[in-house]
Amino acid sequence: MSRISAIDSRPPVLGPSPSGTPEGCELLGLPPAAFIERVRDAGGGELHARKLLRRLYRANEAERRAGVETLAAGIPGLPNRLLARLRDWRAETPRVARRQVSAADPGTVKLLLESADGATFETVLFRNRRAAGRWSLCVSTQAGCRMACPFCATGRAGLKRNLTAAEIAGQLLVAREEVPAGERIANVVAMGMGEPLDNLPATLDAIEVLNSSDCLGVAADRIVISTCGHVPGLERLARHPVPVGLAVSLHASTDALRDRLVPLNRRYPLARLLATLKRHPLKTGKWICFEYILLKGVNDSDRDAAALGPLLEGLRALVQIIPYNPIEGAGFEPPTAAGAREFAARVRDSGVPVALRRSRGPDIDAACGQLRAADSAPD
Repeated sequence: MSRISAIDSRPPVLGPSPSGTPEGCELLGLPPAAFIERVRDAGGGELHARKLLRRLYRANEAERRAGVETLAAGIPGLPNRLLARLRDWRAETPRVARRQVSAADPGTVKLLLESADGATFETVLFRNRRAAGRWSLCVSTQAGCRMACPFCATGRAGLKRNLTAAEIAGQLLVAREEVPAGERIANVVAMGMGEPLDNLPATLDAIEVLNSSDCLGVAADRIVISTCGHVPGLERLARHPVPVGLAVSLHASTDALRDRLVPLNRRYPLARLLATLKRHPLKTGKWICFEYILLKGVNDSDRDAAALGPLLEGLRALVQIIPYNPIEGAGFEPPTAAGAREFAARVRDSGVPVALRRSRGPDIDAACGQLRAADSAPD
């Protein structure tokens, strides 16, 4: 029996996914326009709202845990009616349940985070190799994932629930505490646990919070959303006012193979996915990154490589080759280093630009496809 022949043939169920915890009076994760409206309803104005926003997102963890009312005490001119309402408002970030530092890859830190309801998820922080003083953060959008890709630890574990916008954006606030003074998190990639477009409302709200200069101030082209091909989500993302970068988990050049490696392909096959991507708006000089997990003996043949150029013709595409990061029980093997280089060269020969990604933090299970909070639960 082949490594992939025994995979469940059913596509993932795509009804409403489990909701996150109720937002209630949680302020973190509210898009700026919604935040301003909430402050207006409480007796303040837009200027008061923007001052409060900047105070919330520039505070450190200890200051936020002291409460919104305490944070607001240093802001002059807030109306008494608004101050009275602040006692009932929250600005809570997830608790760090475990911190792991990679010995094999200095500058990579994985945090296991826990929400108030006990849901756990992971976020990975890594130092940029080419830009001194800058860091990137790989955020999760769900506690688990229901896409069921067989080579991915998160997908194999299933989905517990969606994360809220506060929990998504809050990962940067928590991770920021790990960054040395004078350095900053400059890039955010939604490539952690979950399918971002399966949790679209919270993901879109988090994008606004990440990008807003009043909130976290990450440049739009430094935010990347990764999807395994959720076509309705892509169509809505294309209409979003913040023009973020896009990465697509491809992993195969034919529907027959991709149906097995990316079960969502059975619902949204390659022809429909690629047609949608050709309509996706891109800023000048930007491209769509197509991620390709390289599995020895599965999707690494000369034929697989040669097919990628014609498949992606007409797209501003970059293929990023990612040698498989092993996970227990999946039944796949990584290619050799030489095999990965040869495959990348053959893809380049097919007519599409290629990058060969080096894994970050595999010794702490922080690399692509290895995140699974259930395996990292604190003792």
